[in-house]
Amino acid sequence: MKDIEDNLQSQIHHRLMEELVSKERRYREMLEGLRNPVVVLEDGCIVFLNAAWMEQLGYELQTCLGASLVDYVAAPYRVALTEPALESITGEGNYEIEFLHHSGHRLWYEATFSRESDGKLVGMLYNIDERYRATEELKSLLHTKQRFLACMSHELRTPLNSILGFTTILSEMMDLSPSSKQVQYLKYIDDAGQHLLALITDILDAAKIETGEVEQQKDHASLAHLMQAALRMTSAQGAKKGVKVSLSNELKDDEVEIDSRRFIQILTNLLTNAIKFSSSGKSVILRARQHAGRFVFEVVDQGTGIANDNQQMIFEAFVQVDAGLERQHGGTGLGLYLVKILCEMMDGTVEVSSRLGEGSTFKVSLPLRKSSEQAHYPRPRLAGAMGASKTNWRVLVVEDDDRNRLLLQTYLKGKGYDVLSAENGQEGIDVAVREMPDLILMDVRMPVMDGLRATELLGSRADTRHIPVIAVTAQALAGDAERCLAAGARDYTTKPIDFRKLDAIITNHLDSN
Repeated sequence: MKDIEDNLQSQIHHRLMEELVSKERRYREMLEGLRNPVVVLEDGCIVFLNAAWMEQLGYELQTCLGASLVDYVAAPYRVALTEPALESITGEGNYEIEFLHHSGHRLWYEATFSRESDGKLVGMLYNIDERYRATEELKSLLHTKQRFLACMSHELRTPLNSILGFTTILSEMMDLSPSSKQVQYLKYIDDAGQHLLALITDILDAAKIETGEVEQQKDHASLAHLMQAALRMTSAQGAKKGVKVSLSNELKDDEVEIDSRRFIQILTNLLTNAIKFSSSGKSVILRARQHAGRFVFEVVDQGTGIANDNQQMIFEAFVQVDAGLERQHGGTGLGLYLVKILCEMMDGTVEVSSRLGEGSTFKVSLPLRKSSEQAHYPRPRLAGAMGASKTNWRVLVVEDDDRNRLLLQTYLKGKGYDVLSAENGQEGIDVAVREMPDLILMDVRMPVMDGLRATELLGSRADTRHIPVIAVTAQALAGDAERCLAAGARDYTTKPIDFRKLDAIITNHLDSN
């Protein structure tokens, strides 16, 4: 009886072994037939590779069996595939890893590992080399684009600074009647310069949005104050065309957390667009109210109106309804596109309703959060308003562009300052150490030594670290202000220079110093 039982157990064991071997053979055949590379690991060592592994990575089977997987991985990614790291995988593990081809070049794979019931680890590789390298190339292109934008911002704004700045100085110097031809010509130059600046700003903003560089910088502000600022910025354009621009504000509690600069940009773009398509004697109204817990702003005009077929496409980049040789209105076709993108960035919406020949209404709806803080709006003071005890302030202008250096020197001298100058960062440090000015206006992009490095060195010296440095730069891209402040600048302003803003900044820092 015992012999019969032993024989039966032997037959069962033999049959089970045959089935196990058959299953393992079918399993290996299945792995061999896969088009993706497959590796099986036991105790961190390679015990199986399929044909796809050898075809794609170029290794012979015998050279790989018993080796560690990390021997075939680029150095930065070996830590993830060491034996302790692999042993920690109980379910599945996914990695993006750069593998070494037998020829020496590298290939990117997404590796998925799974733990089998017998303890072995099975890894399947998915070739992502083309996708990964395309992504890296895109990142490189975006970086190149960012550098190009920084260069264009500087190269376009620098000459505009001279054009608008000297126009302002000449306007203040000329003792002529407002109706004289010279004053009219200067106004034409200023209008054209401001128009060109607006176009440049729109183009650079659109490019920054494409590269994902536009971020919100919320502060505490009064919506009434911001709307008045937008009206002030567009009223001259309306007056020039004979279009009346007004505000109808139904908001009661309007202290909110908001990106003030972007909000004003939305309103000015809409107001400018409404004025552009309105004729003399017509009106443009900015209305503000609250509805269903949201803040609603409407710009209503009596202009030419927009056909139904065009009402959605006007929010696309570079689209202009009056395109062609018969165009009557200028612009880049970016204003409304920027409005749409900025509204979406603020979790809001913009929509239009219009009838041809009767006008248009653009409605912006924003879910603004009411502010718990009181917004403060200090009045800018002009340098010329300083008391007699604060005369003879010495200001050092560090600027490599001859025209802009002369512009700042002329303007500051006209305000009563004693002005020093330098043409690059190293020369600026030398003059600052020798003359000890009360304040420094520092350009950023300069030869020999740039303004950021010069600011850092001035801040590191015991004898000059007390001198406030104000960065004055033609670069106006995302992060430029932060880089200037991180280098040690006390404040920051862009070119073309807003002289009222510059006066306020200088006065504030000289008073506090």
